[in-house]
Amino acid sequence: MKIIFDFDDTIFDTQNFKVEFEGIFYSMGVSKELYRETYYSTKVVRGNKVFYKYSLQNQLEAIARINKQINLEQLTGKMDVFLSDLKRFVFEDFYQAITGLNKEDLFLISFGGGDFKKKKIEGSGVAKYFSQIKTGDDKSEMAKELLLDPGEKIFVIDDKPAQLEVIREVLPKANFFRLRRFNSKNTEATPMAFTEISNLSEFRAQIEKINPQKSP
Repeated sequence: MKIIFDFDDTIFDTQNFKVEFEGIFYSMGVSKELYRETYYSTKVVRGNKVFYKYSLQNQLEAIARINKQINLEQLTGKMDVFLSDLKRFVFEDFYQAITGLNKEDLFLISFGGGDFKKKKIEGSGVAKYFSQIKTGDDKSEMAKELLLDPGEKIFVIDDKPAQLEVIREVLPKANFFRLRRFNSKNTEATPMAFTEISNLSEFRAQIEKINPQKSP
């Protein structure tokens, strides 16, 4: 049995993270308009799907370039301190969901590469629970790189159906779960091919139901 987790909004409370994250910018004199204007740096088009990449460094540099009164060094330093400890944003049900499972059976793939995503994962403290962690712009490629045995039971969970569709291209026989937490802002419908669940405890229960002989 192998389990592939998504990071943002699946095991990591990205909504509350963003509130504090944005607050760092505002505390340094960055306006909401400037923050939003400089947020996304790259659009990734894959077939008929569009995903947006984020680069913290690009945003910081763009802000300092547009507003000369912003001290780039101070803003960067304050952000580094903030990103160093993000454990409070990990959903508690993540720890419940992996209790008793082996590290070699757990994998993390997350859309969006670069130092910012790596710092978020490192700061969250969850890296130690996974045998492999992949970040990048194409989850199908990341899933390929895991080199999983297609004959094994594979479970995949993500809050975004579009990303599950991408992964399904390379793992068509896996069991796919769409996580829609009660406060989710993602209104995208869940395709019939995916099982919708509302938390990771429910995800663990579904795994044990499908794969009872592998349960600890």
